[in-house]
Amino acid sequence: MQAAAAIPASGEKAIGGEPLAPDRSVDRRRRRLLAAAGASLLAVAASLFVAVWLASPVPQAVSAGQVLHSAIAQFNYEQDFAEPFVSHPLADAPEKYPLSAFVAQEAGIRWRQLASSSRDAPQLEWEGVAYDFLGSRGVRATLYVLQATVADLPDIPPASPTLSTGLCSAAIWQEDGLAYVLVVRGGAEEYRQLV
Repeated sequence: MQAAAAIPASGEKAIGGEPLAPDRSVDRRRRRLLAAAGASLLAVAASLFVAVWLASPVPQAVSAGQVLHSAIAQFNYEQDFAEPFVSHPLADAPEKYPLSAFVAQEAGIRWRQLASSSRDAPQLEWEGVAYDFLGSRGVRATLYVLQATVADLPDIPPASPTLSTGLCSAAIWQEDGLAYVLVVRGGAEEYRQLV
C-alpha cells in the first residue's frame, strides 16, 4: 500500500485518478522567510553582544609617556598657579596609596587627595594621592601614587629621570599594582636627592 498523499484543498485529481502533488512553492517561501528571520535575529543578538562588550569598563593600559606628561603638567600647574592645598601629615596617609620605600623619607612630607583647584587646571585621569616634598636643599617635588594600568614599568625607580623638561625631571615605576610618578623641580641632580 502506498502512503496517502495529501489531497489538494480543491480536491482536484490528476489524470488516472491520482491526487495532484501539494504546492511546494508555499513551503519553500515559508522556509526562506523563517531562515531570513532567524538570520536577522542572530545579527541583532551579535550586535548587542558586541555593543555590551565594547561598553564594558575594562581598564585600558596607557603608556608611561602619557602618565609622565600628565603628571608634569599637573605638577607645573600646582607649583605655579594653584592655591594652597589641604594637605595632611604623613602619619595619616591612606594605606591604599602608600609612600614608596624607594623615595627619601624626609621630614615635612605631606599628602593630599588628587583634586583640581579649578576647571581649567590639568587633571590626572586616575584615582590616587600626591605626596609633596620639600627637599633638604629646597628642592620641590611631588610623588603621585596612582591607580593606573601602565604597561612595562620597572619595579624600582630609575637612577636617572626618565623624562626631563626645562623645569622638571620625572620618572615612573610600579609597586604592588600602583603607578608611582616622581616629578622634581630641577634636573637629574635634584631628582637624585630624592631617589
